Amino acid sequence: TSGRQIKGWSNKLIWGDNKLILSSLKNGPLRKQIEAEGGLKLIYIDPPFDVGADFSMNIEIGENTFTKKPSVIEEIAFRDTWGKGMDSFIAMIYERLKLMHGLLADDGSIYVHCDYRVSGFLRLVLDEVFGKDNFRNEIIWKYSGGASSSRFFARKHDSIFFYSKSENYKFNQQFEQFADATLARFNKVDKDGRRYKENKMADGRVYNTYMNEEGKPATDIFDFNIVVSSHDESVKYPTQKPEAFVERIIKASSNEGDLVADFFCGSGTTGA
Repeated sequence: TSGRQIKGWSNKLIWGDNKLILSSLKNGPLRKQIEAEGGLKLIYIDPPFDVGADFSMNIEIGENTFTKKPSVIEEIAFRDTWGKGMDSFIAMIYERLKLMHGLLADDGSIYVHCDYRVSGFLRLVLDEVFGKDNFRNEIIWKYSGGASSSRFFARKHDSIFFYSKSENYKFNQQFEQFADATLARFNKVDKDGRRYKENKMADGRVYNTYMNEEGKPATDIFDFNIVVSSHDESVKYPTQKPEAFVERIIKASSNEGDLVADFFCGSGTTGA
């Protein structure tokens, strides 16, 4: 009831340098626990790629609030990560992706979130670690807001690279609601409550087309608005992602009861 870990791997939150944690999970005694739970089926990460970011944050525990500032270790890690610009980022993410690849179940998948600053580099690293043949999608997250300028087209999207570990990966097709215009065309309902439209042929014949009740198949363009400070879900984390966005990924690439990991917790949306 308190939100604490009840047993096993439900609600497990680990605080530490994720490179060390990943190495411990991959090679230590916890590996057996992970495998006993069926293995790690899905990883979603949204790693930091803004070299000017401040990773301080306010944390609420009960009625108390305190500011979590970077520790000495985190500050050193931050300098090591970003001290040499993009070279440092590539080295940082490559080491961690190699560990994630080794930890992921054979039928598992990974989704890596990024934007224009690192997408080109990250795609090459993922091709090397997971293999070009295991690339599944470059998902475009389309949102309102974003950076505008009179000197370039307004930036209104991020990229999410979807790779599987092997050919044998799980994927549950997702569906979206039909647009109002589509619903207007399917304007008839049969005795079973199914929506359909009538199609009239040139020779006078009429046949019916039924609407898929699940909706239209989701594409590689996700259309979710960013979480702003006035949003119900907002925890005031600057790069927070909407729950519906992460929910689609979790439902597509895992089943209920599967282990799902987020090694760059961010605002905690994956856990939520």
